[in-house]
Amino acid sequence: MDPEHLHQGGRDHSDSESSDSSHDEHEATPSISPPQMGSIGEAGSNIVAAAGSTATGTCGAKKRRLTSYVWEHFQKVENFIDKHGISQGKRAVCNYCGSDFSCNSNHGTGSTDGLESIAPQIKNIRNALLFIATSGVRQQEFDALCKSYNVKPKRMKTDMKIRWNSTFLMLKSCRKHTDVITAFVNAKSNCSLTHSDWIIAFEFMKFLKVFYAATCALSGVRYPTSCLVLNHLYNISFTFNTYRTETNFVAACINMESKFKKYFKDMPKIFIVAAVMDPRIKLDAAQMLLDGISVNLMITLPSLTEVNSLLTNLYASYESKFASTTMATSVTSVPLPSTSSNDPSWSLISKKGKSASARSELVKYLEIERLTENNDLKNFDILDWWKKNERTFPILSIMARDVLTAPVSSVASESAFSAGKRVLDEKRSRLAPDILDCLLCLKDWEDARLGIQKRSAKDEFRDYFSDSDIDGDD
Repeated sequence: MDPEHLHQGGRDHSDSESSDSSHDEHEATPSISPPQMGSIGEAGSNIVAAAGSTATGTCGAKKRRLTSYVWEHFQKVENFIDKHGISQGKRAVCNYCGSDFSCNSNHGTGSTDGLESIAPQIKNIRNALLFIATSGVRQQEFDALCKSYNVKPKRMKTDMKIRWNSTFLMLKSCRKHTDVITAFVNAKSNCSLTHSDWIIAFEFMKFLKVFYAATCALSGVRYPTSCLVLNHLYNISFTFNTYRTETNFVAACINMESKFKKYFKDMPKIFIVAAVMDPRIKLDAAQMLLDGISVNLMITLPSLTEVNSLLTNLYASYESKFASTTMATSVTSVPLPSTSSNDPSWSLISKKGKSASARSELVKYLEIERLTENNDLKNFDILDWWKKNERTFPILSIMARDVLTAPVSSVASESAFSAGKRVLDEKRSRLAPDILDCLLCLKDWEDARLGIQKRSAKDEFRDYFSDSDIDGDD
């Protein structure tokens, strides 16, 4: 098992190109391939902007972006049917080899698709908050009305339409002020905000809560995340199973669930192995989670036999590599009385003893009872547990270390690029690459030494809504 094959859940390569083409192809002039265009991959990175431009203003010409050359080699199929006869929706099919690729610009968890299904209610609330926040006078009047309702005055803030997590936090920040917001907006503006709008919006907030929790938990950098994937996938699948029959959430579940089925019907095996390496889960609970996900999403995931075979094979590879350099702690036994070497009974007993001690570490680990709620699972440190049991499971602890340290999310690497952009800019552009590497590494190490890096991921929008009581009771 190679942790480098860990599923990162990012965008398809074709999505970035298709988002440009789908937006502009209806108004773009036909593109003309330049001579010696080169390979398809090379052409896909070039967007023609010189042809068909129209001059605007005195500062020069405004150039329209045309369709990428790569689309000359693909055909869009609105309702593509795969080899199993299942509709995959809109796909781009290669004219030469017949391979199909996603051509939707909106990827990820699909939560933005869910927002579209209840857009009227979200829009009413968003407009109401904008009406209050965009005027200092109205904000003061709103604060005074809050006091008359015996609620704490606060500055209202809105979300970003394309960022579902900001919408979740926006709705969460309004929980204690619904009556005040409704009374103020309906009296001062032409908006009509109703109680039913809040009911639907808050129900959708509960729907998004499981996705928000999974995003924050699996984006952590100071603790293992690979062992948490099955838990959060089960929670998400349970949410789909609960809401897919609700009238207001049918469209959201269809769009979002189809993407989850696509991503996780071929689940990376490292998620399963990492769950088994968690003494709170182990083999039996991991199979319970897999079965639950299979039922809720109506997909087929690995069975107990497949998981057990996968673990055995992986452990065998580690044992062949590290058995000669490690030695399990032997259990101190009571000395037996001196026996004759030709006594058949003692020969039989000694063989049985060797057989029992020869059991693999994996078998011994799986036979240990799972940790339960009585063991303070909330503050459980899985790496510390394996460190304390390293002498008992010397080989298995190495395997657990490798499996558990594989990151689930690309947040850490994306943060590194973001930090690099802040260090290297137009005003500080002469830093050598090795110096830039040193600066970024030193910053990260110093933050870790001082404990600045948080144990759990922090949503980028939490600071924006920091004064909006988003950490209160749900």
